[in-house]
Amino acid sequence: MDARRALGRGAGNDPARRRGGLPERLANAETQLVCIGSAVPTPDWTSYMQDPATIPSQCVDTATALTVGPHPNATVFDPGYGAPRAWRASLGLQQRLFGAYTASVDASYARGVSQYGFRDLNLVSAPRFTLPDEANRPVYVPADSIVPTSGALSVLNSRVNPQFGQVLAISSDLRSDTRQLTIAINRATRRGATLQLSYTLTRARDQSSFSCCAASQGFAAPTTAGDPNAREWATSSLERRHSLLAIASYPMSAALGVTLIGRLTSGVPFTPLVGSDLNGDGARNDRAFVFDPATASDTAVGSAMRSLLVRSPPGVRSCLQSQLGRVAGRNSCAGPWQPEFDVQLNWRLTVNLLGGLDQWLHGPANLQGWGFAAAPDPILLYVRDFDPGARQFHYVVNGRFGATAGANGGVTVPFQIAVQARMAIGPVAPSRRVRALLGEPAASGGGGGGGADKGGGAMPADFAARVAVILPSPISPILGLRDSLRLSADQVRRLRRIADSLDAETRSVTDSLQGQVQRAGEHPDGNRLYAQLRPILAEGRAHIRDALQHARDALTPHQWASLPDTLRALVGERPGLSHPDVAARVAHIPPNPISAILGSRDSLRLSADQVVRLQRIADSLEGETRPVMDSVQAQVRWAGEHPDPGLPDVQRLPTMPGDRARIRAALERARDTLTPYQWASLPDTLRALVR
Repeated sequence: MDARRALGRGAGNDPARRRGGLPERLANAETQLVCIGSAVPTPDWTSYMQDPATIPSQCVDTATALTVGPHPNATVFDPGYGAPRAWRASLGLQQRLFGAYTASVDASYARGVSQYGFRDLNLVSAPRFTLPDEANRPVYVPADSIVPTSGALSVLNSRVNPQFGQVLAISSDLRSDTRQLTIAINRATRRGATLQLSYTLTRARDQSSFSCCAASQGFAAPTTAGDPNAREWATSSLERRHSLLAIASYPMSAALGVTLIGRLTSGVPFTPLVGSDLNGDGARNDRAFVFDPATASDTAVGSAMRSLLVRSPPGVRSCLQSQLGRVAGRNSCAGPWQPEFDVQLNWRLTVNLLGGLDQWLHGPANLQGWGFAAAPDPILLYVRDFDPGARQFHYVVNGRFGATAGANGGVTVPFQIAVQARMAIGPVAPSRRVRALLGEPAASGGGGGGGADKGGGAMPADFAARVAVILPSPISPILGLRDSLRLSADQVRRLRRIADSLDAETRSVTDSLQGQVQRAGEHPDGNRLYAQLRPILAEGRAHIRDALQHARDALTPHQWASLPDTLRALVGERPGLSHPDVAARVAHIPPNPISAILGSRDSLRLSADQVVRLQRIADSLEGETRPVMDSVQAQVRWAGEHPDPGLPDVQRLPTMPGDRARIRAALERARDTLTPYQWASLPDTLRALVR
């Protein structure tokens, strides 16, 4: 069993140091013009386009002849403001089961501190009145200032200082808490097929899920049922409670493979809202009161709620029924489960296969939302009017509350088909390792070689040392682990005899290789010489395999199991890559950088849509690089039990420039998904990959 653990602390960038200071004069600051009722000017869009000076800069109430001008907004930083930080810890266990299966359990915890928060310092502290039929919801503007016919109100009536609009103080006193558990099982077959199944349970809570846009949009996005400046813990908007992932890969041939990627994720958390500013704080972030159809004083609202509860999906109906007669909680509802399915042939065959099937079966005008990141409609109520005497808003119930069709704002993941083919014409050139063995200049220059690539001249002086790199002795590393393996004196003597015998056999192979190279002349044909050297190299690998088998007999089962996988792979114990050099190169493949970005979702304050888009980019990158690895493994196995590491396909690992280009392209797509501030907050090592 393997155990892994980690503990770390991360810190983000301080935007206060990046802004360069606040405007010195509020006269040049952003201003806010709020017109309601009869004071709203009639728009003339044609005139505005022709002459921006005609855009209204004030509103005039024709009923009172009162002129209302713009009011400046201000944003200030709290004296104790600091960069956001996160404490993270993880623990993982991995165990091999029944030989071919590997099970793993990973648990992680992240505690975000000093997270961004916003308060409106210019909002009156005491409400002007409350709504008795909505659990005494506070309203911060006078009742007589609300337009009775529409329920519209002005934020200017809730100001401490009426000369200013919103005065937002940015602080860093919010927190977040994320816990995650992942259970995975992997299966690899001797034919190269791999199957991965995993389930992830996430529980994320925070005091704000702000991740983009303007701070004034709800004081950085937390919804409110009372005092908008109050801090409240609730389910995070970024939480996806359950996630199931299945990946199946099968190499159909040495150069062709198919990968199936399926993901099933629980729905997006969302909050029942009112479609306008209700409490007068200037933000449309008021949570809806869930009227009970049996007790609602407004019969129209009661009838509409009864109809909505009958028609709604079970999840939406359960969310509303559990909150009847009170103001809805933040992120108390969840959208439908989101299925995703991709098929990749060689590099990529399809992206968003479910979306393509949806359009094919139902047509563009009747899409069912297959394969789309559906965002449920969160608006439960729309204000119809206001009764000043009863101090009561009248509403219209949104019959499409919780629906996902058409809730994506026209932004969908397109269905794509891409076909890529590669064909090599002519004989296969010797690998760089073999050319380096022969001392050819092209081997160190990264050249591609060709079908008639010639040698580079005289035999290199360190020919024997070069052979030792291709045919390394596995016994010496075992002797180097004598202390950790607790080898006995007798075991050490037996292993040294095996090592000496192998050294003698390797010297014989080296002499044969050297004689063959000398007989080929000063400028041999590389392809022909490679064909002559190949059986000699195979003989050397057979000696290594036999020596390692003798070493296995000299060790106890526990000692053998404690050896590195790259050594045990030489006797065919585990499927996959069977040459130590290949396995070492696989271990140095660059990680998926998009996963690193998703791992910083809390500190970056990623929105739900950003998380979905980044997850798609990560899955796509994983699917693009996985067929390369599958092709390499299949080529190594099918070329023989222990093939020549000089095979060209073995060299085609994801460390090649073409695969780095895929990583760079994925990061560029991620940069387009993030805001400039979020991108600038990433580590330099990630951003440097796209330079």
